[in-house]
Amino acid sequence: MTHLIIIGQRRACTDAFAGFEQAELVQTTDGEVVRRVCHDGADLVATVRDVVERYGPLVVLDLLDHAGPGRQQLGDELVFWSDDDPCSELGGRELAEQLAPYLANTAHVRLLGCSTAKAPTDQSVDGTAAAARAGFPDAVALSVAGRLLLFKLARALGERRIAFGTIRPTHARDFERGVLKRRKEHELLYSSLTAIDIAAPGFAERLSSLALVAGDSCEIEAAVPAGSAAAIAVAMGS
Repeated sequence: MTHLIIIGQRRACTDAFAGFEQAELVQTTDGEVVRRVCHDGADLVATVRDVVERYGPLVVLDLLDHAGPGRQQLGDELVFWSDDDPCSELGGRELAEQLAPYLANTAHVRLLGCSTAKAPTDQSVDGTAAAARAGFPDAVALSVAGRLLLFKLARALGERRIAFGTIRPTHARDFERGVLKRRKEHELLYSSLTAIDIAAPGFAERLSSLALVAGDSCEIEAAVPAGSAAAIAVAMGS
C-alpha cells in the first residue's frame, strides 16, 4: 500500500520545483512516501496510474498546491471545488471517479492547500469577487463550500474512502520534504465524516481541543501565516 503526494506545478513555471521528480521516493521521519509533480487533472490520473502499477494501490493521496475555502488547484487547473448547495454536483466529479479505481477501499484523499475545509470569514477578502478575480466559479466562496467539498468528494470517490481538508493556511513548517508531518495532521485536518454534522473548527478551537485531549503529550506549535510558494519549495527540498 502506498502514500503518494502530488505537488502542483504550472507548466509555465521555471525551476521552483526542479529536481523533485528525480527524488521520487522520499524518506521522512514518519516513513517512506512517493512524491511526484503534476500540471493538471489529466496529468494527475496518468501519474496515479503509473505509481499504482509500480508500488500498489494508494492508501493516502495528498494534493498540495494553491487553494482556498471549498477549492483545490493543481498546477494549471482547479481540480476540485464546491458551491454551497448540498444537492449540486462536485466540481471535478469525473476526475474523482477516474482516480477511484487506483485507491484502496479505505483510502484517504487529502486536499492540503490553504484552508480547503473552511468557509470564508471575510467576504470582502475571500468572497465572490475575489474568487472571480482568481478565475474560480463564483459560488466557491460561499458559506459552507469547504464542508461540502469534502462530503461530495468522498461520495464521488466511493467505497469507504474519506476526504480531508485543512482548517487554516498551510505553511512550510507543516511539511518535511514536501510531506505533511504526522504531528501536524491533528492540528490541520478535518474529514468528510465530520463534515456531515459539524462545521470545521477554527484553528484556536482545534488547539484547545487537542490540549484537552492530549495534554502535555501533544506538541503544538502556534499558528503561523500562510507560506509563499518559494518558502514551501524550500521546505520540500530540505
